[in-house]
Amino acid sequence: DKRVRTLLSAASWLGYYPAIEVLEERLEAARDFQAHSALIRHLESRDDKDAVGVLRKFVVKNMHIRGGAVGQALVSLARMSEPAAEAVFKELTWTKDAVAYSKAVRAQFSVPRNEGYTPEARRYLNSRVKFGDKKSFIIQLRTSNPGILAELRQTIDQLSSEEVRQYLLI
Repeated sequence: DKRVRTLLSAASWLGYYPAIEVLEERLEAARDFQAHSALIRHLESRDDKDAVGVLRKFVVKNMHIRGGAVGQALVSLARMSEPAAEAVFKELTWTKDAVAYSKAVRAQFSVPRNEGYTPEARRYLNSRVKFGDKKSFIIQLRTSNPGILAELRQTIDQLSSEEVRQYLLI
């Protein structure tokens, strides 16, 4: 509903944040992407431990159900400066669930990261993820993390797939 988006945008702009329990309840009850989106953006603007907890719970519960909203929640977590958000990525990038792993890594690298994240990028490129997903990830690195891409190119021999090495050099 457009009214919800307007209300939450105004609340964020004014620095007003409803009780976290209310936001969690509304996020759980939301049935369409627009409502999810408005609530996720509002939680991102809170940038606190409680907001991270609500987003983490939403992501874990809905990973295989609500793809777009889960992706947005993960990108919101990646943008947050709250240290607890980084812990969510540590959890999701070491899971055996290939879908969760791929979504988490892609979201984590959707925002600029320093070269200290290169090993994680390399691990993704050496993982069992499909080549098409790896290509998309490399394209993403070109725009959001060119420093990491440059470091991967310098250590290209550490990539296990010839196909990935070739694409990385394009």
